Amino acid sequence: MDNAQPELPPARRDPVKSIITFAIVLTLVFGAVFLIRTVSLQSEQFDRELLQHVDHVNHVAPVKISEECNLIGSTAGPGRVLTNIYKYVDLIKTPDFDSVEFAEKNRLALVERYRTDPSLKKFRDNGLTIRAQYLDSKGELLAEIEVKATD
Repeated sequence: MDNAQPELPPARRDPVKSIITFAIVLTLVFGAVFLIRTVSLQSEQFDRELLQHVDHVNHVAPVKISEECNLIGSTAGPGRVLTNIYKYVDLIKTPDFDSVEFAEKNRLALVERYRTDPSLKKFRDNGLTIRAQYLDSKGELLAEIEVKATD
């Protein structure tokens, strides 16, 4: 007499648990896709607005900033960078011109403006870096300053 037990079929999962697990996984997948798409759309919208801003600046340039300086143009990129190009009217770079001192002096004002100007809030909120290039009256670079949203 053989004491072999009859072979039992494999245990089946509860169909309700399987359906609930499938629903949870499906919800997580669709939620992740929706979140990624939403973030992507917001990023694309900001990029379009940035390009529109650059187009507007370049259309109205030169813009008189002060008696000594004009905004002559703007570019976007690479990445999340807005570059504004300023040109001094009567300043010519000399061999003894101190670019570091010039940059430090102007950086403080640029940081303060970026932190507080309501018109720049969207730029700050989207992590945009603002770069300012200062040229002398002959077009020679005096200094370049970068200000990040975290500065």
